[in-house]
Amino acid sequence: CSDTARHPLWIRPEFDVFIPNTITPNGDGLNETFYPIGYGIVKDKNYHMEIYSRWGELVFESFHLDHHWDGSTFDKKYINKVDTYVYKIQLMDVFGRIHHFIGHVNIVL
Repeated sequence: CSDTARHPLWIRPEFDVFIPNTITPNGDGLNETFYPIGYGIVKDKNYHMEIYSRWGELVFESFHLDHHWDGSTFDKKYINKVDTYVYKIQLMDVFGRIHHFIGHVNIVL
């Protein structure tokens, strides 16, 4: 005796985000800038990234996924200062859900 069953299967797109915890903006072409990467991120829609110094000063802000942080501050007072910074990132996935990430990133030369 045999039987066959058929049922449509819908496979949803992937969503996954990787946020590095260290950058090395020393000009060697490796890990020069900080930005989230992944699958299923809606580019620039509801995207917002903020970088704060350890004293709570906003040193970088972006509303575009392709605008990466190079380790410098708004006023270029500090460029590639070795330290630990706090990031806040908001982005939207392909399903329309907003995700919030908070963590730290180190600059190592």
